[in-house]
Formats: sequence, C-alpha cells, structure tokens
Amino acid sequence: MIDKNGTLLVISAPSGTGKTTIVKQLMRQNKNIKASVSYTTRNMRPNETNGLDYVFVTEKTFESMIVQNMFLEFA
Repeated sequence: MIDKNGTLLVISAPSGTGKTTIVKQLMRQNKNIKASVSYTTRNMRPNETNGLDYVFVTEKTFESMIVQNMFLEFA
C-alpha cells in the first residue's frame, strides 16, 4: 500500500537558476523530503545517471506507460 497523504512541493524556475541546488539542500536538511525523477526518451548525457537524474526509456516504453496511466503528467 502506498501512503498518498503528504505535501507536494514544486520547485520551478528557468534552467540554470539553482533548482537542483535548492532541492539537494532541502533533502539534506529533511530526510522526509524526496525528489521525483522524471522519465525521458532522450539520450543520456555523459554526466547523468539513469534513475537518479532521469529514468531513460524508449519512446515505445514511454507511450505504453502513458496508455497505462502511469504518469501524473507528461509532455
């Protein structure tokens, strides 16, 4: 069973403004704060880790996940 109670905090800003830095600091200060990991169909960049920065999947897998309603939102 998944506990669906809690507070959703969205950190949103343009690229390069320090969102990742803020999220990492919040997570260090409070172990109850967790970050979501986005799914993407793009190729992994050299400095990225699958499952940490993004979850990298094929377009076919992504489309299948959409059909199965596995995402809260997607673009």
